[in-house]
Amino acid sequence: SFLQTNDPVLSPEEHTLRSMLHEAESMASDIDLQIVCMQASITRLSEQRAKIKQHIQAYKTVLHPIRELPFEVLQHIFRFCMAEEHPIRQKSPWRLGQVSRTWRFVTTKSPTLW
Repeated sequence: SFLQTNDPVLSPEEHTLRSMLHEAESMASDIDLQIVCMQASITRLSEQRAKIKQHIQAYKTVLHPIRELPFEVLQHIFRFCMAEEHPIRQKSPWRLGQVSRTWRFVTTKSPTLW
């Protein structure tokens, strides 16, 4: 009701209002501190999540099924990639050989790719 008029606040009411103001400011300050702490926690958790996601990607890379393909299957796939109509043809087997040691071995040991 005080906010709806321009009447001056009486002395006993002023004390109550100042007390309420102080309590509200203190609560706001406490919440600000909690927000800062939570933001720091969010930052820390985000960094941890990013590291874990890097590990997940590394595990997926190591466990990828293409690593299990035999030499002959890779050779067949590479021959298909080197076919005249395939867009990678202009990149030559050297491009395939840059992927990994295994792929480099397959490309260098496969004269039909050249």
